[in-house]
Amino acid sequence: MTDDRNGSGAATSNAVTYPSPPGLHDKGVIKQTIRALRDDPLNFFLNLSRDYGDVSQFRTGFWPAYLVNHPDYVQHVLRDGRETYSKETFAYTMTTEIFGESSLFITQGEFWRRIRRLVQPAFHKERIANIGGLVTARTQKAIDRHRADIDAGRIFDIEEMMMLITVEVVAEALFGVDVSEQAKTVVDAVTVANVSMRPGFPKMHDTALKDAIGVLDEAMYGIIEQRRAQGVDTGDMLSMLLYAKDADTGEPLTDSQIRDQILTFLIPAEETTSTALAWTWYVLGQREDVQDQLRAELRSVVGNRTPTVNDLPKLQYTRQVFQEAMRLYPPIWIMSRKATEDDVIGGYHIPAGAFVALSPYTMHRHPTYWAKPETFDPAHFSPEAVASRPNYAYYPFGGGMRGCIGEQFAMTESLLILAMIAKDYRVELDADHVVGLDPVYTLRPTNGVRVKLTRV
Repeated sequence: MTDDRNGSGAATSNAVTYPSPPGLHDKGVIKQTIRALRDDPLNFFLNLSRDYGDVSQFRTGFWPAYLVNHPDYVQHVLRDGRETYSKETFAYTMTTEIFGESSLFITQGEFWRRIRRLVQPAFHKERIANIGGLVTARTQKAIDRHRADIDAGRIFDIEEMMMLITVEVVAEALFGVDVSEQAKTVVDAVTVANVSMRPGFPKMHDTALKDAIGVLDEAMYGIIEQRRAQGVDTGDMLSMLLYAKDADTGEPLTDSQIRDQILTFLIPAEETTSTALAWTWYVLGQREDVQDQLRAELRSVVGNRTPTVNDLPKLQYTRQVFQEAMRLYPPIWIMSRKATEDDVIGGYHIPAGAFVALSPYTMHRHPTYWAKPETFDPAHFSPEAVASRPNYAYYPFGGGMRGCIGEQFAMTESLLILAMIAKDYRVELDADHVVGLDPVYTLRPTNGVRVKLTRV
């Protein structure tokens, strides 16, 4: 590709002229750029950052786009300079058909603040502490479902196992409903929705997507109808939404607005958590030494009993293993913002209206901040290593006001699931199954993660 390492174009601010970032400026490479983004976006962004630095430029059309890959600059976009950056990008608006126009994920301004205030109590520390029993019970139920496979030494897809656990946990913990009988149907529909949100060139109106949305709508409106009929405020998130009244008008949320919020939490919570766990089992399957050290910690802290939320602060190595898996394979591998006014990042001009890409996948492989960028090494998250790194060198949950509201919920759920299984079972990968990376809405393993579990 033709490139420009010195940047082209400039902007003047307060008598100081700022150049455009270096990168793939030439309009003649637009087709190649689009093809690279479609075929291998992960390596496209990695190579862009490595070739042109921490602020780089590329084009997919008339208007330039920018990749920001330095902790300070990511912090600027997501937190310190957030008023200058909007979520109104194609990458977000294309999800409206799935999440709905009222989704906390999509909306901005006063409505976003209202919904955020409504649901925030569902993620308070004391509420999260109460999900432990639910998580371990659902995990044990999943183990029991696979008991015949485990006893016979048969291989099965552990990603699907994680998906079923997480959708059941989220539905019951946040919405007070047992979806175990329809969990597989919901998971399949979520998978179709995930694939449809592939960055770049989604097919938003195909039959499979419409069918998936129909399945999700039927399930979500059924949950709302069931809870309205019960007429009981159980104190969970769904109750908060059902009984909320507008401070000015006194109007409640409509069923459509509530549906949007349920999907906003159900899909990302199920997808991101199950995907992160699937990758964790994948990397553990390649490192028996890490499994042994993990199991030793779990047995030392937990012994023969079921792990609880109170055990988690003592499970330092367990946390490091999970964090390192999310470093290498962050479920949310890309996010984007639109500059609402001219800005300067790293000494480069970012024009109003520009698309700004942030890639945790790329940042998590930045050689300045990671001793072994491409190697799975839980030591990357030792207390000493964490203290030596700047904020936003690691940001699998985003950051700033629009960061993941469910981060602590997801961490608690994931660590308990990991502890439940790793304490008593050794994971072995299917040698005949090649796992690739599929960067759709989340960074999923292609065709799942096929494993054999052996009790130890």
